[in-house]
Amino acid sequence: MTTATKKKRSPMKKAKTGKGVAQAPAESCFWVHYGPILGNLYELEGALKVMSEEQYLYHANEAKNDFARWTKDVLKEKILAQKLLRAKTKEAACKIVSARLKTV
Repeated sequence: MTTATKKKRSPMKKAKTGKGVAQAPAESCFWVHYGPILGNLYELEGALKVMSEEQYLYHANEAKNDFARWTKDVLKEKILAQKLLRAKTKEAACKIVSARLKTV
């Protein structure tokens, strides 16, 4: 008797959550500075609602936008990433993510 081997999922493939939103592979989750580890847009929305302005600015400032990069590269949400690049506050970013989730 042989055992079937499980096919490993590529970290760049888009895995869906139960609600039609991509779930990041464990190795590609987003680690908020002094905060939670995020795996999908629902978790990002929740984190943006409660994170401090300092936490937001650590990840999104004039030099970089980690949220936009993660949503584009890991979750394959290119349009959302472009919108997040324009967000200047965590409240604006949260509204953008919330609006995206309403389309799911």
